Parts: sequence; C-alpha cells; structure tokens
Amino acid sequence: MDKNQYISELYNELFEDVKCGGLADKYEFMTLTYDLLENEEFLALGNIKHHLHTSRLMHSLHVAYNSYYTCKKRDWDYKSVARGALLHDFFNVGNKNKNIPYRCLLGFCHPKMAMNKSLEHFELNYIEKNCILRHMFPMTIIPPKYKEAWMVILWDKIWGTRECFAFNRKFIVPVVA
Repeated sequence: MDKNQYISELYNELFEDVKCGGLADKYEFMTLTYDLLENEEFLALGNIKHHLHTSRLMHSLHVAYNSYYTCKKRDWDYKSVARGALLHDFFNVGNKNKNIPYRCLLGFCHPKMAMNKSLEHFELNYIEKNCILRHMFPMTIIPPKYKEAWMVILWDKIWGTRECFAFNRKFIVPVVA
C-alpha cells in the first residue's frame, strides 16, 4: 500500500470513530493536517501501541479532530489547534522501550520530546507549541497559555480514557463535540 492510500485509510478510520462535523469540516481538517501525515517519521507513530487499544497516530488524530471541531464551533484558532493537537504525542519512544530508566516519568517528559521532534520537521506557531508542551497539565505544572491548548488537554483526556477501556472498537460510544 502506498503512503497516500494509507493516509486515506487513516482519515476514513478517524471519521468512522468521530461522529461530528459535516463533509466540509472533514475536508478542511484533512487540508490542514495532510502535510503532517506525509512525514514518514510522523506516520511511523501508527506502529506504536498507545493507551492499550490504539496506535499513537490514531490517538493523535482523534484528539486533533475533536479539538479542531470544538474550537471551530467556538470561533477560536481551529487551524492551529488541529496541527498542535496532531503533533502532541510526536515522539519515538515505544511503550516497551528499555532505554528510559523510569518509564513512569514519560508522562512528565514526553511533551518536551514531542516539541523537539515537531520542531525538527515543521514550523510551528505559538498556539501549536503551547498545545504540544502543555497537553499533560497538571503533570507538567505550567498551565497552558491559550484556550486552544486547554481544548487539547480536554480531548486528550477524553480519548485517552476511551482508548484505554475500549476492548472492542465496535463498543466505542461516539463523542460529539
């Protein structure tokens, strides 16, 4: 399967899971985020298991789309939140990586790892950076500066919880923003 076909399947799976937004919203979200998904290193997140029952890439797509849609409905900076939320877990460490001596501390340090990895590959504005760096608040102590970053925190917690307890994807209850 080529990369474009894989990206198309990711979007299809995402839009099956989230039941909010119309065709125009979904198209706009794809337009805003497609360049991030074209990055090979970012796409590799699809191979890392996350929250027990999904991949880190799918988790990031869930958080990004719901953050985008909610911010758009509130007339906030939905373009920045879509990109910042998609990059919020962009780091290479897998769940069983033995190179991190205290894996339980990953919750504290992975936002900075994601920020550094994101900056290696993409130009980011202040809101996008804030979404990435502060998405683990209160674990990261410093609260977000922008309301859009607060939305990423909210959707990250919602999707993380759903993904941890969704033993069978068919039983996932749709989230409507």
